[in-house]
Amino acid sequence: MKKILIIAYYFPPLQSVESTLTFNFVKYLHCFDWGATVLCAKKIIGELADNSVSSDLLQNVSVRRTHSLGNIAIYILQKLRILSHTYSKMGWALFAIREGKKILKEENIDVIISRSTPVVGHLIALKLMPSSKLPWIACFSDPWTQNSYSPAPNRIIKKIDEYLEKKVMLAADKIIVTTEQTKRLFLKKYKIENKIAVIPNSYDSLELLEVVNKKKENKLVITHAGNFYGPRSPEPFFKALKLLSNEMDVNKKIKVKLIGQNKGIKNLVSKYKLNNIVQLIDIIPRKDVFEHLVNSDVLLLIDAPSEQESVFLPSKLIEYINMKKPILAVVPAGASADVVKRTKTGAVVALDNIGEIKNAIKNYYELYKNSKLEIKPNWEEIKKYDAKNCAKALIKIAENLI
Repeated sequence: MKKILIIAYYFPPLQSVESTLTFNFVKYLHCFDWGATVLCAKKIIGELADNSVSSDLLQNVSVRRTHSLGNIAIYILQKLRILSHTYSKMGWALFAIREGKKILKEENIDVIISRSTPVVGHLIALKLMPSSKLPWIACFSDPWTQNSYSPAPNRIIKKIDEYLEKKVMLAADKIIVTTEQTKRLFLKKYKIENKIAVIPNSYDSLELLEVVNKKKENKLVITHAGNFYGPRSPEPFFKALKLLSNEMDVNKKIKVKLIGQNKGIKNLVSKYKLNNIVQLIDIIPRKDVFEHLVNSDVLLLIDAPSEQESVFLPSKLIEYINMKKPILAVVPAGASADVVKRTKTGAVVALDNIGEIKNAIKNYYELYKNSKLEIKPNWEEIKKYDAKNCAKALIKIAENLI
């Protein structure tokens, strides 16, 4: 049995999208006669945990958790614009490097895989690589220096980020990204066409098996799962709801749920007088999120505006497409819009077209009222995002490297 060392800050029970993506991968390794040791961080004060997801039953997978220090100091330096988001978990690096060397000495590791975000996982792999002489795969959920959500705070930090990114890009044996758009973005900057591949974010169909549809609302329920941060905002959707209220009694006919960190969103809800329509739900365990989604009529995706094709592929969208629910994607042209169109799972509307967003909501309500709210998904396309299939693709790359 071949074995992977996976370096990823987040892993269950730490609550994070990255936890889920890493978990989805290692869960199916045994199907291909591979195993893994996951090098991850212990929970520290202030971090969220989701105990509904457990790594205890994973087959051929061991987990090595290490301490992480200095995050408060790093947070302060970020606020003072002396440090970028790149280094948000650097307090983990020294512990992880030491533990990584120990793992490489004690275990028969064949391949190293590092994940981001945070990019500290790649920097740890970069440090371990010279002595290990093992093939290294660097997996990026999002771009690094070209990420519009977390730009460098000043020129000096930007130069450091650029330097480290280049070292990782050139040193890794394979670079994995989640979208063709991100691949093109990287290829504009680095001549690495022979080493870059696309493996999308994944969903695990087994997560839906225990969720029961028990909807009791006599309204069209629209649910968004995920945090709003940076330039991502529900305001275009709120404007459309407000506009729709001029044509119908939205209060009695539609309910909207926003699940996640909704800091600042409460003021927007009040601004557009949507308090009786929009329900804000704080961060909850993953199992509970799935219950809300399964008991909804329409699944809402809102992404940030983008002057070019958006490179981002939110993991929640990949989970949406497996739920047999219509999606309302309020997104720019790019990766997310392409997925919704190819999978035939819903409507795509531009962020700046408030009238079209309003019409999409109204159309979904009319279909709901007439018991015709259904979709005919392209399941062959959807299966490309199944966790087992994505794990198979990454394993194939690992096997080719060794």
